[in-house]
Amino acid sequence: MKISSLLAIAAATLLLQGNALAQEESQSSNESTINQSEVKPAQSERKDIDDEITNKKLRAELGSKSKWSIRTALSYSGGSVERPMDKVRPNYRDSAATEVDVRSVASVALKYRVTDRDSIGLGTGLKVKKPFHGSMEDATSRSRNFSVSNPYIDYTRPYRVNDIQMYTTAILTGYTSAFDVDVVGGRGDVTLVQVMMKEFGKLSAGLTLQATGFVYSDSEQTYLDRGVRSPRPDVMLGAFPVAEYSFTDRLSARTVFGYFSYDKLRTSPNFEAGVPYQSLGLGVSITRDVYLYPNVQFVPNDIRAERTNVALSANINIL
Repeated sequence: MKISSLLAIAAATLLLQGNALAQEESQSSNESTINQSEVKPAQSERKDIDDEITNKKLRAELGSKSKWSIRTALSYSGGSVERPMDKVRPNYRDSAATEVDVRSVASVALKYRVTDRDSIGLGTGLKVKKPFHGSMEDATSRSRNFSVSNPYIDYTRPYRVNDIQMYTTAILTGYTSAFDVDVVGGRGDVTLVQVMMKEFGKLSAGLTLQATGFVYSDSEQTYLDRGVRSPRPDVMLGAFPVAEYSFTDRLSARTVFGYFSYDKLRTSPNFEAGVPYQSLGLGVSITRDVYLYPNVQFVPNDIRAERTNVALSANINIL
């Protein structure tokens, strides 16, 4: 065979081998790209906690699913059923003759969602006495009735165990209000909350467990020497059953049983039971992050119009 023919065959062979190698490298590169694209979304995908927590009230209490958000919880304690717009209301857990100011209490927190489940909130308490009463020109009175105090930090984790929806919250509060610091002599408290809810079709039943321990800056005798009538609690425990019936996806009947609350006073080694109470109202889910609960509050063994109060609680999350 001629040398020129051999050279032609060798050149063709090298060319074919080069094309084969190029195709293998291209396929290897494509496979690597496909594998990376398949893995990356799986690593960055966030789970939706709403797949586990389906109760509308619990979702609103947990706050927004955004990385950063504002979480608020509002409660308004109004007048009696007889005089709902009055500026005073009966202390329904004490006696109808004992009246206290109508007030609105709220907590406002900046919430940071650390993981798919865990979140941390940094907030403070707000209180407004007689928010819908008094002259608009009376700026001094309005400012005296408004206070921002008692900052807190909380940690919350929602989860599901079988068919039971749950979340656990730990709250550390430092007292800054004049009443809590100067009159009560308090420094702060630690609160643990465990919420559980199970759905049975349209009916849901649940339980909230709460324990609070208090820290004070002085002795009990020093506190009593200031002329305050009520001893201070060391620990407060409560178990609050809840029942709901859903009429629609956004509207439900809701009741909370405050039958099991106990205080351990600093002057006694025993726990004392509080006066049982109950709330009954409508749960209204405006959106996933806005939930309203207009209700009435009463003592179940002494139901009277003059001893039954109107109230409103709301969970409103922003962002």
